[in-house]
Amino acid sequence: MYSLHAYSLCKTLFDLIRDVNHRFIVVTHNCDINIDFSPPDNVFKWFSQNVNIIHEKIESIPIRIGKLSVVSGHPQSREDD
Repeated sequence: MYSLHAYSLCKTLFDLIRDVNHRFIVVTHNCDINIDFSPPDNVFKWFSQNVNIIHEKIESIPIRIGKLSVVSGHPQSREDD
């Protein structure tokens, strides 16, 4: 259920920004959806986990990247996430 919801949210985000006259960098993480669709033309770069498509605008990021927080300039794992 969560994966379907996250997939729908991502598609909805892209539907909302598709016609905005601005370029975006999008970062999605901490969900189980497979990225197997292209971003809209005005997305300059999309960083995400679970990338299952080769696309010039999409970059894969490590699974635990969303669990890091920067405290005093040093990345630290957050136990409360």
